[in-house]
Amino acid sequence: MALILVLLSTVSIFQVLLKANHLKHQQAVVGFLEANRINFQEVDITMLEEQRLWMYRNIPKEKKPEKGNPLPPQIFNEDRYCGDYEDFFQSKENNTVFAFLGLSSPLSKTVSLCSYIMKDVYNGFFLLLFHIISFKCINYFCFVFLCELYFVRLLF
Repeated sequence: MALILVLLSTVSIFQVLLKANHLKHQQAVVGFLEANRINFQEVDITMLEEQRLWMYRNIPKEKKPEKGNPLPPQIFNEDRYCGDYEDFFQSKENNTVFAFLGLSSPLSKTVSLCSYIMKDVYNGFFLLLFHIISFKCINYFCFVFLCELYFVRLLF
């Protein structure tokens, strides 16, 4: 078993490494975290009975099987239960994984950045370029959109 902690918001994924499908599920979760540059660390809990018991105690009753213990991976954000692998997979299919994990989406940060820059478009193109150089994380489409806004304003 392993525990993955997301350092930004303490998202925890409890996992079993014994079965091939559990390993695939772990790789899917880890792959998502790595691809989205979410910092995490893996902690082996095969020897940490306390962590395993914490996981069992904090899973809601409706998610527990009638017999035995819930199978990992089980995902938490601090003390809040997010779901199991099936819930993670469903949120991935629906493109809502960040909400599922209780994290803000990188897209929302880009939208916020665009909104912030759009307020300053009327102050001039050089201010726009200053923002782009300062933030370095603006995407191409946001840049094109803001340039078009500026030049349309010049025409009117």
